[in-house]
Amino acid sequence: MTFNRLAIGLALIGAGFVAGVATSVAVAEREDPLIYVVDFMQVEPADKAAYERLERETWKAVHAERIERGLMRGWGLYEVRYPLGTAKPYDYATVNVYDSFEDAERDPALLFPDVHPQRSAEDVIAETRAARELVRGEIWYRLDSLGDAVLAPR
Repeated sequence: MTFNRLAIGLALIGAGFVAGVATSVAVAEREDPLIYVVDFMQVEPADKAAYERLERETWKAVHAERIERGLMRGWGLYEVRYPLGTAKPYDYATVNVYDSFEDAERDPALLFPDVHPQRSAEDVIAETRAARELVRGEIWYRLDSLGDAVLAPR
């Protein structure tokens, strides 16, 4: 077991998302594991159009290549429309779906020469960081589902 897999497994346990899975080894033993990396972003109102364009025109193409190569199962960009409560800690969420922790740990920047040869990964990452604030990220592991709740089916 690699240190990263152990760290992710411990983070899941600490965050309360695994409900009884003791380590990432137990996750790997599942017949059809799905790993969801969910990032929550806060975007200034004046920057929303630019942020959405960055996700749709730059990152979506990178994720499409990852899916084509079998390194990723699915991707989604979501906007919060109607928050409940008194606070709105984030405006957007992205969900990346993987078959394994190994796939989730792969650096998407390595695909930039193939997907966006005219742009450096460093420039895009700097642009991304300037466009939004990452409020938090979570790693979810699917325990069970039915019907449309099955995100990114095979």
